[in-house]
Amino acid sequence: MRKIPLLLLALACLASAQGIISFNTVYLDSAGSFFFTYPVSLPNQAALKELQKNFIKQKFGEKFLEQEAAPAPAPSRPEPPAKAPPAKGRKEPVVAPSCPEQVPNYQEPATILGNYKKQFKEVETLSDIVSFPLPGIVQYTTAAYIYYVDAAHGQNKFSMSIYSLANGKKIEMNSLFNAGWEKNVVKLIIREFLLAQNLQSLEDYSYGKKESDFVPEYMRISSAGMEFVYPAYQIAPHSVGEQSVFLSWNTLKPYLNKKSIIYPKLQF
Repeated sequence: MRKIPLLLLALACLASAQGIISFNTVYLDSAGSFFFTYPVSLPNQAALKELQKNFIKQKFGEKFLEQEAAPAPAPSRPEPPAKAPPAKGRKEPVVAPSCPEQVPNYQEPATILGNYKKQFKEVETLSDIVSFPLPGIVQYTTAAYIYYVDAAHGQNKFSMSIYSLANGKKIEMNSLFNAGWEKNVVKLIIREFLLAQNLQSLEDYSYGKKESDFVPEYMRISSAGMEFVYPAYQIAPHSVGEQSVFLSWNTLKPYLNKKSIIYPKLQF
């Protein structure tokens, strides 16, 4: 009879060791055009709350985060009547103070979705991709297609970030590299981009000729390397959509920060 509880305990320990996390999908309408995938379990509950908050912030923006409510002032109470001293040998019962409920600093995804639809009716689709590129790392990409009234065409919008499962916090791109990495990495990115275009230099490229245009803001990572993603118009016209350039970890190794959270997880 004790085998089942022991099995559950073993599975729980395994989940905690591997940082297993699961996700739910909330649908806004019957067609499923709007949905939001968000974490629903993590051994560290504080990390889970932080991760949920950051996912909502990434997808919908800072203004959709609920501000923490200020603690309500304690109601004034009349002074209780003086008690007679307890009888000799009799102890007064000890009453444990009640703890106030914690106020979350984020809204539930279903609430966010309802508010989002009311304020952004021009958004036609909204979707998410969640992946686990390295142990203890969760990668979250959100994309939307926006069609403004009287516009010649719609626009694809996206954001992508990686987070630590240990604390739920976002991992910034700069933290993965040594100081001053941009100049050298941008040169590598441009070289790969021109190679794909069958061009010799930026002077031969008709759309953009500034190295600063190739400074990356968005990335996707995998066990093999890092993919730098550029929205439409940044380094290419709208007609060809977003562009991406992949560089292996071996190529990036000279510029990586060995003290970053992902470096010990990489295999060169």
